[in-house]
Amino acid sequence: MDAGSAGFFILNLDGTVTNAKELAELSAMASRKSANDEGSRRDTSPRLPITAVLGLNPEQGAQFAKWLDLVAKRHKDMRWEKLASLAPAQEIRNGQGGDEGPVRLAYRKLEDGQGGLAAIAVFAIDSAPSRAMVRQLEEERMRHRLEVRDVLALAANPPETVGAFLEDARMRLDDARMAWDEYLYGGKDKGSGTSGLWQVDGCESAGQHLFRELHMVKGNAGAFGFESLAAGAQESEDLLEALKDISASPDRTTARLTSSLTGLRSQLDELQRAMKLIAGEGQDAMARILKWKLDRLVASTGGINLEKLEPALRTILEATRKLPFLSPSYLVRKYRNLV
Repeated sequence: MDAGSAGFFILNLDGTVTNAKELAELSAMASRKSANDEGSRRDTSPRLPITAVLGLNPEQGAQFAKWLDLVAKRHKDMRWEKLASLAPAQEIRNGQGGDEGPVRLAYRKLEDGQGGLAAIAVFAIDSAPSRAMVRQLEEERMRHRLEVRDVLALAANPPETVGAFLEDARMRLDDARMAWDEYLYGGKDKGSGTSGLWQVDGCESAGQHLFRELHMVKGNAGAFGFESLAAGAQESEDLLEALKDISASPDRTTARLTSSLTGLRSQLDELQRAMKLIAGEGQDAMARILKWKLDRLVASTGGINLEKLEPALRTILEATRKLPFLSPSYLVRKYRNLV
C-alpha cells in the first residue's frame, strides 16, 4: 500500500487487497488482452489480506470481516456514506518517531457493469496538511484570545496607571535590548562565547541584568492582565536560561532570543496603540514627578510676596503653589472613557 498523500488500494470482497502496483500490472495485461499473461500473473503474485495491510489484530480482523459481509448484503438499500462510516478502520498511523502521524482512510464503492458491487477503493489520505492547518487555527485562536484579554486589561485599569506601566516596560525592554546588543557585538566577538553572558564582571553579569529586566516586565504585565506580553517575556527568559549551557550549540538560541526581544517591543507598541483607541489621544503617557522635588519647589515659593510681583510672575507663582492639588473634575475625567 502506498500511504502517501494520495495513496490507494483495492479491497476485494473476500478481504484481500490489490495494491496500486498490482492494479497497474492488471491494466497493462488487460490492454494486451493476453490470457496467458494474466493467468501467469495470478499464479506468481498472491494477494495480501486486509489485516496484514492495515496491521489489524485478530479481533479487529473479525470486525472488518463482519463489515465486509454487511457491505455485500446492504450496499443496494443503504446509503454508502453510512456504510463507509461503519468501517472498523478509519485511520492508521504513518511514519516513525516524530514524523509519525494519522493517515485517514476513505472508502469508495466500485461497481461492475451490471451495477453490482465489484470491490471497494480505499484511499489513504495523509492528514499532515490538516494537522498543520489545525495547529495554525489553534495558534490564531490563542492569539485572538490574548488580544481580547489585553483589551479587557486596558479597559479595566485607569489610563494613567497603564501609561506608567507601559513607559516603565518600554525603558526596561530598551535597556535589555541595548545590553543584549552590546553582548552580541562586544564580548561575544572577543571569543568569550555564551559563557561570557553569565560571567560576573563587577556587580552584575549581562545575563543577570537581562533576566532581571525581563522578569520585571513579566511580573508587571501579569499583574495588569497583559498575558501576551507576560508570555513573551517568559519565552525570552527561557531562551536566556538555555544559553547557560555552554556545551550546546548557541547560534539558534541566540537568534531566537534576538527575535523574541524584537517581538516583545512590537507587542508593547501594539498595546500603546490599543490604549490610544480606548482611552483617546494624550492618555498613553503619564508624567511622573518625584514628590521631594515638588515639595521643594512649592516650599521655595512660600516666602515670596505676590503683591510685589508683576502680574505675569504672580500668575506663574500661584500656579506653582497649586501643583500638589488637583480639582475633582481632573480626578474624575480619567474614568469618562472607561465608563
